[in-house]
Formats: sequence, C-alpha cells, structure tokens
Amino acid sequence: MQAPGPSLAEVVRRLPLILGDRLRWMTEIHREYGDVVRVPMGPRTVYALFHPDAIGHVLVANAKNYWKGRAFEKAAGTIGRGLVTAEGAEWQIQRRRMNPHFHREALKDLTGIMVQSIEGMLEGWAKAAAEERTLDLAVEFQRLAIGTVVRAFFGLQVEERKIADLVKTFRTALGFTTRRALNPFDIPESWPLPSNLAFRRAVRLMDEIVRGMIREERARSIASPTLLGALVRAADPESGERMSEQQLRDEVLTMCLGGTDTSGNTLSWVFYNLERYPELQMRVRAEVGAALAGGAPTVETLERLACTRRFIDETLRLFPQNWVGARDSRGPDEIGGYAIPANVTVFLGVYRVHRRRDLWGEDAESFDPDRFLPERTAGRHPMQYLPFGAGSRKCIGYHFALMEIALATAMALDRYEFRIVDADRIRRDAGWSLWPKPGLRVKLVTKRAVRGAGSRSADR
Repeated sequence: MQAPGPSLAEVVRRLPLILGDRLRWMTEIHREYGDVVRVPMGPRTVYALFHPDAIGHVLVANAKNYWKGRAFEKAAGTIGRGLVTAEGAEWQIQRRRMNPHFHREALKDLTGIMVQSIEGMLEGWAKAAAEERTLDLAVEFQRLAIGTVVRAFFGLQVEERKIADLVKTFRTALGFTTRRALNPFDIPESWPLPSNLAFRRAVRLMDEIVRGMIREERARSIASPTLLGALVRAADPESGERMSEQQLRDEVLTMCLGGTDTSGNTLSWVFYNLERYPELQMRVRAEVGAALAGGAPTVETLERLACTRRFIDETLRLFPQNWVGARDSRGPDEIGGYAIPANVTVFLGVYRVHRRRDLWGEDAESFDPDRFLPERTAGRHPMQYLPFGAGSRKCIGYHFALMEIALATAMALDRYEFRIVDADRIRRDAGWSLWPKPGLRVKLVTKRAVRGAGSRSADR
C-alpha cells in the first residue's frame, strides 16, 4: 500500500515554506498525512517518518537495509570516511577501535581541558561586561565548541595561532558542508565558484595542520594525554590493526565538525530557555552555586548537577540539533503497513517525535525539565527521545558533548547573569542543525540574585 502524502503540485506550491521554515513544513505534513508520509520531490520521492516505532525499524530492527545515504555522501567531501560517513565493514572496524575512548569513564581525563577552554571564554567576556556591550552567544558558544574539541584532540600546548587557523577553517568547511548537504542540486566542487575555492583552501589548511599534528603524535615514544594520543594507538581488538594517517585525519575532522553544532547550538538554546523561565533559572543557579562552591568544577561536580542536566535534556528535546535524520533504503521494505521502495531517502522526524502528545502528554510543547526525573522516564518508548540518534550508529561523542554543555552552563552561570536582547525575534533556523536566528545577543551583568518568576513567552 502506498503511503499518503502531498501531490507534486502541492509540494511546488509550498516550496517557499519548505525552503524557509522546514520545521513548520514538517509539522504540517505530519498533522495532515500521518506517521508515514510520501513526498514527491521532482524526479525523486522521499518518505518522512514521525512515529518512534517507524524510526526504530529503520535505526535498529532493520538497520541493515538502510545506509547514511546521499546527504552524508556529500559531507564525505569535507570529512572523508570517518564514523559519520563510513559504511559496512569499514565502519565496524573504526567503531571497534574508537568505542573504548569515548565512554564516560575514558573521557574523565578531558575535564581539565574543557574547564580551561570554558574559563578562557569567560575571561574574554569580562571586557564586554564592563563596557556593557552585547555579545552574540551563538557565535561565542560555536567558537567554544570548536576550540574545546580541537584542544581535546591536540592538547592545551597547541599554539594559539594553529587553534585560530583551525577554528576559522572548520567554520568555513562546516558552512560549506551544510549548504551542500541541504542543496537538492549537485553542484560540482570542481567549478571555480568563490564558495568552492574558499572551501578548497580551508581543506588544504586543515589537512596541513591536522596531518602535521598526527605525525608529531606518532613520533612520540609516550602518548600525549589527548584524544589524538589515544586514537593514534587505538587498535582493532580483533585484528590489532591501527588507523592509517588518512583514517586518523578523517576521524579528527568528523569529530571536530560534527561536535561543533551539537554543543555550541545546544548551549545557545539552554541560555535562551534560562532567560525565558526565570523560576527554573533560579533552581539551576542554586544547584550550580552549591556544586561549585566558588571553585573550579571537576568531573565529580557533574554528579551534583542533576537539575542542570534535566534542564539540558529538556532543551535537547524541544530544540534537538539532530532535528531530522536521514537514511537511504538499500532494498524494498514495509513500515507501518506502507511500502518503502528501494533506493529512496527516508527522513526521520525527530523534532515531531519529541513533541508528540501521545508520548509526552498534553503539555508536550511546554518546557518542563522535571519530565526527566527518574520516576517519570520509566516505561518510555526507547525511540521517543533521540537527541543523539539510536542504535549501533548513535553518536559516539554524546558523552563528550553532555559533559561540555553541563560544565559550560555551570561555569557561565557562576560568573555572569545574562539579559537577552530582542528575545522575541529569535527563531529556530533548521539547517544542518537548529541555529538561533538571527543570533543570541546578550548583555552580561554583574552577578546578583535573580529576580522574577514564570515564563517570558510561549514556546515557539
């Protein structure tokens, strides 16, 4: 049976909405056509899934029939064949090599690097606070995310010039990759367009710096206390084989580019929500004050930030950076009673699943961190909360991201208060991730008791 969905004429008529507000388009077709929707897109037909059973079928139950697909093939031009884009046996070997180094316990040694990166950002804000200038937290947190992952890979001793060069090139490559992955038309990278030329320059510089650091690490007799030090020596537990220079390069770029949006944009939405819900902010600030007690946080501090973590979890529910997933079918399948042909793209509507009333209650659209209390999470569908994906290809760096987000939230709240400028203008811009458009401009003020209660505005 063929899945319901709009006609091609209807898709063409609503093209401005599809291009301008993807979240609204997703919401409208879900409400109009149901949990499995067939969407003709010119010569191609795609399918959108909005039920956790359907998403679980693609990611877990019948995962062998699906691969990352066209959108991620485009990204491979930037990041190579890392964990995000690799398939089959190549991916399995890489995952086995890397898994041990991304468990929560293995990442504890990186807490100090995260804290120093965050501290550097906060010190850089002092002048803006003193001069009562505004800062764009969206930009600041993206810069923090890139800088932190670079230092986690290469260490605190890396020259600031190299860090600055990497941050600049990563941002150029990330913007190019995002535009290319979302563009339905394949524009060859060989064309001498300004964007293509800038991208090629960025990749050349990234290669030069990253490969140089890989060679330096390989020449060490004792591993450096970094992720790169671990990965250079990471061996496949079955064959004992280590990664080539190209594989190491691809994984470094995958982690640097992939980890930027999740941490940086989530932090922006955390502070957006803290401003909108002053009563919740008071609870989080009280917990942070007790946990830090005027000192620098440690890995043990994270265990005392339960309320903060719930606030982050709820932010990831309503503002998921992986707002939509994508897979391409290898062969024909059936989902929810509907036929899924071979060689079609299947979109996984995470944003809508995170807002279903039949899963989250009548208040599914409201912001309530306490829905992540242990007694309220018991019995939930394993696929109804997917901020980092699910199944064997769940994001390997999610522990790293959650540690960084929690530490940055706590340290920033302990140092400053924030007042968002023009909060009512901010909207979710659904590209590769959810960007706060037109940014998150704030004024920093001297820390003092937070006043007020209740919500500033309805959720959008």
